[in-house]
Amino acid sequence: MSTAAKEPFWRRWWPWGKKQKTMEPDEQIREFLQNLVQGIVPSQEQLAVILKEPPEKRSQWWLAAVRVVPTATGKMVNGMGPSSSPAWRLARILRLEVYWQEVMSNLPTAPKERVIETIGPMPLPEVLPLLEAALISGAPSVSLAAADYLAKRPEPRVTDFFIEVLHRPDGGPWTDRAARGLAMRRSFDGQSVWSQLIAMTTQAEEEIRSRAWEVMASFGPPAEQEEVGDLDGALRNSLSDASSHVRARAAESAGLLARGALIPALMEAMSDEDERVRAEAARSLGRLAALDLLAAEVKKDVRNILTQRLEDPDYRVSGCARQALHYITES
Repeated sequence: MSTAAKEPFWRRWWPWGKKQKTMEPDEQIREFLQNLVQGIVPSQEQLAVILKEPPEKRSQWWLAAVRVVPTATGKMVNGMGPSSSPAWRLARILRLEVYWQEVMSNLPTAPKERVIETIGPMPLPEVLPLLEAALISGAPSVSLAAADYLAKRPEPRVTDFFIEVLHRPDGGPWTDRAARGLAMRRSFDGQSVWSQLIAMTTQAEEEIRSRAWEVMASFGPPAEQEEVGDLDGALRNSLSDASSHVRARAAESAGLLARGALIPALMEAMSDEDERVRAEAARSLGRLAALDLLAAEVKKDVRNILTQRLEDPDYRVSGCARQALHYITES
């Protein structure tokens, strides 16, 4: 608690009550924050001096102050909730929000890292737009940190944001960050994650449909609480997609997601006109066999199809078929 908060009102404001001390700007901002924790707002005279400083300086001083005044970063203080955080009130008083948006959009990586490291853990709704902008910043260290901070937040809006990023037509490294964030959110928002990704497989753009399967395949099999009824149906539809690229992704995903119900569809895919689809179908049949998901009544048919593909003109198909046969035991 600051000394000013303990003194009588008249001593703090009357010029003859005490000798005025001169403080450096960084000390002044730290005192502003300490006083805001106690509900004391800085005077216009004090602010006028600080606001003459460049925004990058004000931001640096604010970041330093927040690190040494932990009670100001969004915890309950005197009954105030996170949206009344003294730290964020001070950021607005110092006119920093617009500056930070500019930082995330334009400035080099180092200033972005400093801002993200401080505001990322704050449980404040005001932080969300800044983290979203940071994920699209292009700098790996910044976008990865933003993805991690976003993924831990409880708001459903975050899952929607990651899905929106995956819909970006230009792709880019941020789609990997979004996939990473969605994987982390599976622990508490799993059904929404899977449902929205499955919905992506019906989009008009080939790249979006393919990207959806790529992300789901990276998750591995859904947990019991994540199961959604239309996953198998979506895979069957994608195995008949007009795009061979999408069909190949779906064939790969059927195995990586351990979907035993897709074995008949994968057997049909072994006759696909595209060699990538046939190769991925063979690989997935091998994975499902290794997981002991081949029913006894289909083992012989699967073995026969894979054996036929040992003579496939494409070396990838014959190689995948050979590997898959290692996992199919005699009935």
